Amino acid sequence: MLLALALIFLLVHLLPVLAVVLMRPGGMRRDVFAPLYMVTALNLLNVPYLLLLAADRSYLSPDSVQSPWLRDLDAAVAGYVAVACVGFLALVAGMFSPLGPALARPLPRLDASRFTAARVYRAILVTAVAGVAAYLSFLAQIGGLSRLWLVLYNRTLVTAGTGYITYAYSLLFTFVGVLLAYSLRFRMTRARRAVVIVGMLGVAVVLASTGGRSGAVTVILFALMTVHYGVRRFRRLVTPGTAALAAVLFVFILVMPLFRTARSYERYTDRPDLLVADAVRSLGDVAPQFSAADRGMVIVGYFRTDRLWWGASYLDLLVAPVPRTLMPDKPPVDEGVYLTAIARGSEVRPSMPARKLPITALPMGTWIMYMNFGVVGWVAGMFLTGAVLAAAYRHMQRCGCAPHAVYLYGFVVLNGFSLSNMGLVNFIITVGFTSAVFWLLFGRTLPAFERRGPQRLAAAAG
Repeated sequence: MLLALALIFLLVHLLPVLAVVLMRPGGMRRDVFAPLYMVTALNLLNVPYLLLLAADRSYLSPDSVQSPWLRDLDAAVAGYVAVACVGFLALVAGMFSPLGPALARPLPRLDASRFTAARVYRAILVTAVAGVAAYLSFLAQIGGLSRLWLVLYNRTLVTAGTGYITYAYSLLFTFVGVLLAYSLRFRMTRARRAVVIVGMLGVAVVLASTGGRSGAVTVILFALMTVHYGVRRFRRLVTPGTAALAAVLFVFILVMPLFRTARSYERYTDRPDLLVADAVRSLGDVAPQFSAADRGMVIVGYFRTDRLWWGASYLDLLVAPVPRTLMPDKPPVDEGVYLTAIARGSEVRPSMPARKLPITALPMGTWIMYMNFGVVGWVAGMFLTGAVLAAAYRHMQRCGCAPHAVYLYGFVVLNGFSLSNMGLVNFIITVGFTSAVFWLLFGRTLPAFERRGPQRLAAAAG
């Protein structure tokens, strides 16, 4: 039965792409990063895990095995597949609805003509210097990078209280990567490509230095999207170069979590050969890490009508600005801690004090709408998410695929927009910070000589 459910999930998620290819031959196929292709690829990351469960149920994650809401695995997977498929179709409907263009129309535009070579090079320098300053401030607050790596398994506690500075340096270094990629637009020489690759490697190392994987992986994806939209379109995404890059990223994704266990730093510095052996043994853990199926099964299994929150989680946002020192029983901003408690067997609901909940949070994204309003809320939330994604894509096109617009589109398509409290806060901060930085750097009126360009000036002089 599990195999049949995995195949149903696969078929339903491929149907919209097949329909578009048949109805619009040659249309969206020219854009390998089109919204429908991106969301389909991201959702298909759940398929390997579902197939693994069909082949061997022991692949179910340890947390899910212990969860009282997943006693009947067949029923849990069936419920998840049904709800996920309905939600995905609602997402696609939102993407192709008139709501997306309507949302994009009033958004302020920063046209690509403002991104001249001189301004881009200057912006790379400014964002790099600001990013380094923010990163050094972050290291000073946590006691240095070496201290973090010695206790990387406990990095959540070590980095507590550094949320805003972490946001700042992560975004600034991401902007460096995007602008470096965009700079290839002005001169595509072998030396310049080498400089960009070295710069991207440095950005990825900084973003991965705190033990995370998503920052380093996504900045490379953002750079590829920037090259595609701003420099030269990719006719196909799978090439020898991208295959080699994917292999390197896969090894990175496989190895990095090994350093998050107790005494891992001493273990692998003393015996580097153990790193390879442990990485091979952890191959079976990769598929579950990319899948939201476990969380979806817990949510569908737990939230019956009598357990729905009916919007109570959004009340936590009202007290989010209040310092915890003034409000000891302040509820959490990130509802993911509720989901962690539920997955472990507790029955909780907003607005409980954060100190009575786990310190780790499970990301749920738009699943929060199911937790609050059931299937109807889930479908409405996915439809709105699809419209916002279409708006980000349309806005990027209206800006002439300028770097900041490409980044914002990539951010949204990689689940940067969700209707959870944490998702909304993250979305507002990211969009606000990005807009502020790029409008400061590129929003000023262009001088006459920059508007004309060197070739027009020379012609005028002659």
